[in-house]
Amino acid sequence: MFAAILRYYLPGDHVITSAGFSTRKWRLTGYKALPEAIESVLSVTNGAINLDDHRATPIELFNLREFDLIYNLTKHCHEWMESNQINHTNIVLDDPYDMATQTVDLEKHRKCVENIVLEVSRIVAEITST
Repeated sequence: MFAAILRYYLPGDHVITSAGFSTRKWRLTGYKALPEAIESVLSVTNGAINLDDHRATPIELFNLREFDLIYNLTKHCHEWMESNQINHTNIVLDDPYDMATQTVDLEKHRKCVENIVLEVSRIVAEITST
């Protein structure tokens, strides 16, 4: 959701990609976006961005040192980035998906989307002011 919403709001031809930190651990490589995520992104982007074709991609497939900016969204990813000395900005969001029960907490999801929009707005303002 974060990458899709950032892609929508950031003007210009920036390359924005998404990768999952625990994608391999949880065997989610290639999985589709959750229906809640698809619906939220459609709503926030006024129908312009559709995640129907999105597939989970593990972070290990990328050479992270090639990226100008990296935003990570979890505590574990932040710790991994730090231990691998990868320059990044840490934005911790409360993940609404519970792997144990394989359910989405809808209230957490709503708050997560609100926080993504706030963070994206801040990032867009920062990038476009330079």
